[in-house]
Amino acid sequence: MLHPPRRRTCHLATVALAAVALTAQSTGRGPGLELASFDRSVRPQDDLFSHVNGGWLAATVIPSDRVSYGTFIELSDRAEADVRAIIEEISASGKRAPGSPAQQIADLYASMMDERRLDALGAAPIQPELARINAIVTARDLAAEMGYLSSIAAGGPFAGVVGEDVRVPGRLVVQISQGGTLLPDRKDYLDPDPKFQTIRRQYLEYLARIFTLIGRAHAARNGKRLPSSHGSR
Repeated sequence: MLHPPRRRTCHLATVALAAVALTAQSTGRGPGLELASFDRSVRPQDDLFSHVNGGWLAATVIPSDRVSYGTFIELSDRAEADVRAIIEEISASGKRAPGSPAQQIADLYASMMDERRLDALGAAPIQPELARINAIVTARDLAAEMGYLSSIAAGGPFAGVVGEDVRVPGRLVVQISQGGTLLPDRKDYLDPDPKFQTIRRQYLEYLARIFTLIGRAHAARNGKRLPSSHGSR
């Protein structure tokens, strides 16, 4: 008897999952799947997503400092922890040849962790870059600065990447998105709803704080004018 397409797909996926688990048991190595994350009270042919992820969803709590969470974020956190452990091991080792990659890693880490010196320096290290931005007058100046910021991986008014064309798979195209505003949507700037008015007030306070830290003379006024089409110095 032929199964409907959806059920047949679920059966095939279940067979594949079982094969991975059995292979892991036969080889003595850990499985490539987190079997504890499964919810075996749900049949895979009824809801494969809940069958595979239900246990994880029921047991996982979103950390208080996150607005979203998932297994990819977990993997990223683990990777960062592993990298930190490697760096701290290198930093603690006395066997580093001058100028070697290990010495460069240790020096960079030490400089980034020296909070007292960073606080003392403030915005001084980036003043040359801020001066370049303040000197922008023409559209050509802006275009040149955008290119420069992109070349040093510092961002800018627009973000440009090369990715796959959604209309023609396999073709690579340049994709440009805005990178110069922090609030996500138009309504955040213009919607009269009290919720968005609160967001805008907090946003202006944030901008004024940033401009104060980098030494701008009219921090609050600059913050209020920034979302408009005319920049302010």
